[in-house]
Amino acid sequence: MTNKKKNSLYLGLLIFLSIISGALYLFINIRGNWEFALYLRLPKLMAFFIVAICISFATIPFQTMTENHLLSPNIIGIDSLYTFFQTASVFYFSSHSIINTNSIVNFIVSTVLVLGASIGLFYLFFKKFPNQIYLMLLFGVTLGTLVNSLNQFLQVVIDPNEYTVVLSRTLTSFNQINVHLIGLTFFVATPCILYLFAKSKVLDVIHLGRDYARSLGIEVDQEYLKFFVMISILTAISTSLVGPVSFFRLFRCKCLLSFIFYL
Repeated sequence: MTNKKKNSLYLGLLIFLSIISGALYLFINIRGNWEFALYLRLPKLMAFFIVAICISFATIPFQTMTENHLLSPNIIGIDSLYTFFQTASVFYFSSHSIINTNSIVNFIVSTVLVLGASIGLFYLFFKKFPNQIYLMLLFGVTLGTLVNSLNQFLQVVIDPNEYTVVLSRTLTSFNQINVHLIGLTFFVATPCILYLFAKSKVLDVIHLGRDYARSLGIEVDQEYLKFFVMISILTAISTSLVGPVSFFRLFRCKCLLSFIFYL
């Protein structure tokens, strides 16, 4: 059996297992009103699948470019930026402002701010310090530590009643999913996923190493910048939808890679 057929078989097996798992989650152990049970479970299941796909398509290219299977896009501090924005918005504008009462506005503003910060970081380093990807990662770790310190300071001095609002927004949760946010996330994520899927062969070449990819005709710096933009979008919208998911991101992709390499 050729590698292409084996990969197609493994992909089909994973899709089949995902469908079975989703069906079991939807229909198992339902007592009473089915319509009410599906009303509660279906948005969660949709969020599971959307976040899982966004995580996969963001983390695997990131690990390919950094040549490290233990890193995730959150190393540049995206989760910390999201948490800091939620804390700062409650601290400076109160929990009754439109940013905190309207989930769609909060989603859009937090996504734009996190996306702008990450893209600005990528653009700065690719223009000022080309071929220094590890320097960019080191700066991202430092930035994340700084933002975490500022976030902890604001959480200490914030009103305790307001802090409960911050806590509800900064903890990862699939229990209270806004259906409108699911549609918006799907609309934004689909073009990014299709682009990364279309560029999978370029990622295969980049996996050989920067020097090999450049010798094979790949414009490495340009491709890296485009990939980082797509990764930033997927990471920002998944974080804004359910909260920080850095551990789940790394755990899921590591299990997937181990499964494929084992087979």
